[in-house]
Amino acid sequence: MSALSTAARAQNYRHYVEHDWRINVGGNSYGLVQEVLGPPDRRTTSICLGGRTFTTRLRATHMATLMFVLLGAAGFFLLAWQRKTESKS
Repeated sequence: MSALSTAARAQNYRHYVEHDWRINVGGNSYGLVQEVLGPPDRRTTSICLGGRTFTTRLRATHMATLMFVLLGAAGFFLLAWQRKTESKS
């Protein structure tokens, strides 16, 4: 009898969305989704860019931080370039 209960517990599988930071624009999805698969709890983060989806094992908070840093750096360099071209005129 105990062998049956152990086999039943071994089949326990969980899947749920931990973070869903997406927006929908015109039927396309943009943002991050972190899912937990387990046991053991394995987290995957999907990056949604319109019709394309990329999956990574990084956490959603790490991916969001990386995206904000990259956007901030791009904005900084764009602003610096704009000021440089204005000073030459």
